Amino acid sequence: MNKNILNISQLVGTTLNTRDEAQKLFACLSENNNGCLPATINFEGVDFMSRSFADEFHKLKIKWIADHPKASINVENPNLQIIDILQAVARTQKSRKVNNPGRTSLSFTNRQQFSDFLQSL
Repeated sequence: MNKNILNISQLVGTTLNTRDEAQKLFACLSENNNGCLPATINFEGVDFMSRSFADEFHKLKIKWIADHPKASINVENPNLQIIDILQAVARTQKSRKVNNPGRTSLSFTNRQQFSDFLQSL
């Protein structure tokens, strides 16, 4: 596994249901990234994300960014359901003040995923 890319489907599975799974993801992120490099979480192959997982993911992402001011988290290859739930959770959360909370980016490895995303907007 590339040190800067976590393939969540291999690490946690294709169905993301629990807060514990989000915690496992960020524990692995802590082990594989010293906090200075951009971290990429690849969602390719993930079919479903629950609200519980998304809520914990969002909270842990905000904490990670606050604790690692030189790092960022990139979300790669999310499907439309994952994008929707992450955006819904982000809109409803009262997060701690962070110096640059928008340091999460989306990326896609193929044109069809990107096209699907654009059409969903």
